[in-house]
Amino acid sequence: MNRFRFATCSIMLVTAVQCSKAPAPPENDADRASNGAERSTEKVVYQGKTLQQWVRELTAENNSDVVADLLSNRAAVQAFGAVLKDEDPGPAGSAAFVLGFIGPPAVPVLAEALKNKAERVRMMASMALCGIGPEARAAVPALIGALKDQNNHVRDGAAQALGEIGPEAKVAIPALIETLKDDKDANTRFLAAGALGAIGPEDEAAVAALVEGLKDKVWYVRERTARALCAIGLAAKTAVPQLIVALRDEERMLRYSAARALEQIGPEAKAAVPALIEALEDENVGVCCAAADALGAIGPDAKAAAPALSKRLKDATDDVIDDDLVRHATKKALEKIKGESGN
Repeated sequence: MNRFRFATCSIMLVTAVQCSKAPAPPENDADRASNGAERSTEKVVYQGKTLQQWVRELTAENNSDVVADLLSNRAAVQAFGAVLKDEDPGPAGSAAFVLGFIGPPAVPVLAEALKNKAERVRMMASMALCGIGPEARAAVPALIGALKDQNNHVRDGAAQALGEIGPEAKVAIPALIETLKDDKDANTRFLAAGALGAIGPEDEAAVAALVEGLKDKVWYVRERTARALCAIGLAAKTAVPQLIVALRDEERMLRYSAARALEQIGPEAKAAVPALIEALEDENVGVCCAAADALGAIGPDAKAAAPALSKRLKDATDDVIDDDLVRHATKKALEKIKGESGN
């Protein structure tokens, strides 16, 4: 299990655990049952610890010993998996959290938990699978189904989990395309775009959907789409016209990501040279450097940019850090355009 990936997904998991303790109107029969359930996080015990103790220790700053102890005892899957069937979504959601730390052996029970009647449990299960990553591939069919969940947090976890699984989740591409196109929640569309970038580098339908995603009404969905196209690289060459539009967007993060995507596309992005020349004068140094890098990646076909690059190089001063970055980027771009560098 990739500890960094799980730590990232755990931010959502911890939030979900905390939210599950807050009083809220019951949303369905499973949630209403929580008011009368006898089992609680204080009564479920494994290796001498209550469920609440496990959650507390696993979320502690220095938890490597706790994790190692848990992972070395796969019988924990059976113990915590049984709690997933609890009618009380509080303990069941916490059990999903712990199972995420256990990793691959817990995938089958977490996949089954995506069908739980309680929204909180489904949400925790999807996020736990996200933390497990590629080794959660057996859960792909269940995660595809979860993309249609009524709860947007469950859909978020499912989309992110599919992206973390990567190319082995390619069967999910059609469902992710539909999510990117039609989901009403911007954050879910954001995560679907990222998943498509991680799963479908060679899938034409995925690239076409991402090109359309660059037109999304929400800027950060467009930005995530540009990053996905950057990850795909040359196979995303059909996105060049729309990336040119994004390069002139008012949001600097989107302009930056669009330039990086054009850089990865390389010589096939030569139609973007005029827009990249404009971007050399961007007020944001990151966008300026990314534009220079993109021009360098295009190579000799970007020779029209040489005067603008030379001017930017000349204008950079020695005593400003930002200018040092610009100077380095423009110099390297000029070398590549002139064929003086093999890097």
